[in-house]
Amino acid sequence: MKKLLLLIVAITGMLTCKVKAQTASVWTADYETKTYNDVDAAIKPTLPDDAVRKQLVTYVIAHFKATLPKGLESIPADSLSSLSLKLGKEWAMTHPELLGGIVSRPTKWTPEIEQIFRESVLKEWAKDDLPRGNKFCDCAIKKLREIYPDAVLMPPPHDVIVKVSAECNTEIDK
Repeated sequence: MKKLLLLIVAITGMLTCKVKAQTASVWTADYETKTYNDVDAAIKPTLPDDAVRKQLVTYVIAHFKATLPKGLESIPADSLSSLSLKLGKEWAMTHPELLGGIVSRPTKWTPEIEQIFRESVLKEWAKDDLPRGNKFCDCAIKKLREIYPDAVLMPPPHDVIVKVSAECNTEIDK
């Protein structure tokens, strides 16, 4: 779960990789190569394994080409961010065995990061106990924000996750 969150957050870093619009066919070989290199560079600090990163970047570029035929500039930055988060989450869910080499890094708190955290936790939570799961998420996000007020370390260190989980389980069971 922690690795999934970090991977998804790393994908959002691609948003800084806006490429200049071209008047001819947008997805030329040069445009695709430039976009690939920008996405690869954005993800590299988080996912240093070249082979795994290549699979992820190839997946992202293929989906960008299919969903954005007019290029990255054809949609607003917030929509590109949402699409990037969605693609990162989809890829991570279908390739969990490849997520072992993710490196933690500070990631600014956003509503999307909180939502990704919540969805990841609730996905594993018993469906007949979702009210308790939501209380757990509220507690865990609050405690993580106390530990990491400006930018959460993604994925959070194991000892932090264990501590926060134990504290929140105790609090919601009161």
